[in-house]
Amino acid sequence: MLRTWCRTYLTTPSAPLNVTASSAAPSSATVDWQAPAFPVSSTPTSYTITPYVQGVAQNNLAASAAGSATSDTFSNLANATTYWFSVTATNASGTGPSTNSFSVTPQSGAPPATRMSAVSSPSSQYQLPNSDGVTWQDIDPSNLTLSFTPATTGEAIITGNSDLWTSTSGFNQDIGLSVNGATVAWKESGGMATFAPNAALVQAVVDVQAGTAYAVRLQWKANQPAMGVTIWAGGRTRRPDSASSWSTGSARQRRTPTVAASAPRRQRSRC
Repeated sequence: MLRTWCRTYLTTPSAPLNVTASSAAPSSATVDWQAPAFPVSSTPTSYTITPYVQGVAQNNLAASAAGSATSDTFSNLANATTYWFSVTATNASGTGPSTNSFSVTPQSGAPPATRMSAVSSPSSQYQLPNSDGVTWQDIDPSNLTLSFTPATTGEAIITGNSDLWTSTSGFNQDIGLSVNGATVAWKESGGMATFAPNAALVQAVVDVQAGTAYAVRLQWKANQPAMGVTIWAGGRTRRPDSASSWSTGSARQRRTPTVAASAPRRQRSRC
């Protein structure tokens, strides 16, 4: 008599698919994903979602979701802090590899401080990991934003600048100006060489109406999807990767990030 034996071997899940993160409310972010492709014979029993800040796991904020879940929302994040998230799946055999999201930066929702210019500290240095190459994020929501309400109708000149660089060759940095949530000017700047700061300036002429409030933000992103890559901005004289310093002979390599708006001037007649 011939007998056929069939044995099923359970393996840990493969990495979750299509992990994304978005932030639509203060202090919060929503992470979405799809179930792992393998093993087809075993669905996950749970997922673990872990926030990261500057490459450091925030294990105190990590969340667990049911095996049937495809989304989880964090509501206890710090505003003006850039996060990315890893998602892992677990089944009876153990936990599989992670998939990471692009980064998001929750905002407080409060308008920027009323002022006509803003400058960061000369020692400030900013980093943006895992930019998706599309979404603009504030460089510094507290120190590189401003708001003003003109007394007259006219044109205001909005200007922003910063030193920009990358720690991974092949990824440029984009700098932009946002006025009331709309990007009014941007440029691809920075350098593709590693740790080589380039001074970048972006400027826009914006029509403004008397008595209307305007919120201005200096923003940035990578010039392409940059999973696993960090871009940098700031005016520090010390390299972030070592104890060595930038060349102090070049003032442009020590430019402190700023954003400013001019007092409105009367509009020129247009034909």
